[in-house]
Amino acid sequence: MKSISWSVKLRTKTGIETKTYRDLKSLSDDLHIHRSIVYRIYNGQTTSGRHKNILRIDKMGLSYL
Repeated sequence: MKSISWSVKLRTKTGIETKTYRDLKSLSDDLHIHRSIVYRIYNGQTTSGRHKNILRIDKMGLSYL
């Protein structure tokens, strides 16, 4: 099964952290955000509120599971 892996840059208390997720579902479950918000951040739209700590979301390419 092919899946697109995702890279997320987060602002944390200790600095900037980069996390990698195997698929969109694991990303949205871990960060507690809806998939539509993931695509809004990925497309460069700004978000506010509890999503302001997410600096950037990138697609990393296909990973074979």
